[in-house]
Amino acid sequence: MINGKFYKPVLYMIGLTILVTSISACNLSDQSGTVSITVPSAQSVNQSGAVSITVPSTQSENQSDATPVTVSPAQSVVQSPSSEFFDGVYAYAGLIELKQADPSFIIDLKNATSDNITGRIQYEYDFCLIHVDAAKLLIKAQKLAMADGYRIKVWDAYRPQSVQTAMNACLPDDQKKFVPALSDYSQHCRGIAVDITLVDENGVELDMPTGYCDFTDAAYSDYDGATETQTQNREYLKRIMAKAGFKVLSKEWWHYYLPSYKEYEQLDITFGDYLHSREADMTVPDSILP
Repeated sequence: MINGKFYKPVLYMIGLTILVTSISACNLSDQSGTVSITVPSAQSVNQSGAVSITVPSTQSENQSDATPVTVSPAQSVVQSPSSEFFDGVYAYAGLIELKQADPSFIIDLKNATSDNITGRIQYEYDFCLIHVDAAKLLIKAQKLAMADGYRIKVWDAYRPQSVQTAMNACLPDDQKKFVPALSDYSQHCRGIAVDITLVDENGVELDMPTGYCDFTDAAYSDYDGATETQTQNREYLKRIMAKAGFKVLSKEWWHYYLPSYKEYEQLDITFGDYLHSREADMTVPDSILP
């Protein structure tokens, strides 16, 4: 039994509690928020800048208030190149000229000279073509290299099917394996493979286990008989290329390709085809980025 003089106050307190609880529940059902997560950017391997990513909280999606939460991953995230690299760059069948997208690359196309395994000039023009998807990732790798005082030198990239066939045909039988006949595994003719090395701030190539197209055991990407400096340089190149999204060919430390290469069509567009189409002033998109 509740004493009469306390009966009304007790009822009043119970009613007030129920009312407050109901109002709070309604407010919670209407509230929403976002949580701002700060992660490091990776414009270079040495920078520690940050970008903010806003994601919905678990409450709802209608509220604009945000609660900052700082996260510090162990490794940097490599960001995609901004559209400024591709504005006005001419694309033909997915191929672009690399130097148009980023002039910082050193281009030394061996197949545009006789300084290659065949001893013959294979490309009628000396400019580097590459699929835009591979170019985006290669620019990422270039940013990482430049942050440490290096730059990427490109020895080869897109290679037309007809050139691949011609190179294979002119080699003696014991060397044909170094430039295989066209197959489902061909990569250069898709525009998503590159043969590269690194140069220092003076343009001097870093010491690597072998030179270009040296098809000995020392060219294997895991060869353990190189000098300490050569091994460090090779592993550094492998590391920045892997961080950018490339995979190294096991038998050639200089050869990198997109793991999804079979999703890309093999092409036989010559350098002349590309150049003539560009000179014909075909429609140039404002940006070839999606």
